[in-house]
Amino acid sequence: MTDSNLDRIADATAGVDAMQDAALERAIVGDVDAAAHLAFAGALEAARPVPDGGDPLLLGSLLAVAIETRHGGAIRVDGLHESPPLSLSSFEPDGRRRPVVEGALLALERFDVSVETVASLATLSVAELETERRRS
Repeated sequence: MTDSNLDRIADATAGVDAMQDAALERAIVGDVDAAAHLAFAGALEAARPVPDGGDPLLLGSLLAVAIETRHGGAIRVDGLHESPPLSLSSFEPDGRRRPVVEGALLALERFDVSVETVASLATLSVAELETERRRS
């Protein structure tokens, strides 16, 4: 991998981090849609470029995450496809950690905020969040 590719990945990663931090801050200090902001931050993890992952289509991934989160996962393209609703209270069907949990864990990692506060914002029990925290 060339230095320019590494630089692009570092720039893209910094951009994802900045968007996640903004969404997490909004969830923590905002008064509405905290779970949706946590889910958005968590869903952005899927758009994070990886060094051996080739040249990611970052912009497209980020737009898809934003639309999918904003519309609760129910996206219809010319009537051909309808996704199941974004789950804020269950694991994804393929076993991946759900976005709201991923976002809640990011909030605990990056900000000085209590588990109780983040669990409440994410509409999770403290026990659920603690279990996920131990798994990560």
